[in-house]
This record gives sequence, structure tokens and C-alpha cells, in this order.
Amino acid sequence: MNRVSSTFYHYGGCGGVLAVVISFRHRGTIMRQYALVVVGATLMSLFVSFTVTPTLASRFAKLERLTERTLLGRFALAFEKLYHRFSDFYQKMLKWLL
Repeated sequence: MNRVSSTFYHYGGCGGVLAVVISFRHRGTIMRQYALVVVGATLMSLFVSFTVTPTLASRFAKLERLTERTLLGRFALAFEKLYHRFSDFYQKMLKWLL
């Protein structure tokens, strides 16, 4: 058996795809396409992280004083209290473990 047919026999239905990936002639073309996709996705992510994310953060992160009078304020204060309790518990556990 040659390399392609043994690969098809060993991997069953995936053999056709693996045969194309393994073949020496097409490997450079396939890997080049994947490399271009990865580079393009990384550049787009870099663009978003430097432009869109700070813009949205400046729009949504307005400083507000939380009070017990509003429903959102009560929820936020309860969440803060729960978060501080969890943080204290976590610090105590780390001190005990270390």
C-alpha cells in the first residue's frame, strides 16, 4: 500500500481529508492559506482591541453613584457585597494553603 491509501484505510472516512493534508505537493498551499487566515484574524483583533474596545468602554463606563433608592443600585450594591465576601474568603483560603 502506498502512503495515501494506507492513510485512508487507517482513518476511515477522514482519510480523504488527511490524504490531501499529508500529500507533499499541496501541503505548502494549504498551510499558506491557514497562515493567511491566522494573520488576518490577528490583525483584525488588534484593530478592534485598539479602536472599538476603548470607544465602547468610554461610552458604557460612566461614573455613577450607587444608592439604595433604585433597583439597579440595590442590585449593584448587593453584588459588590457578595464579591467582597468571596474575595475575603478566597484570600483566607490562600493564606491557609500557602
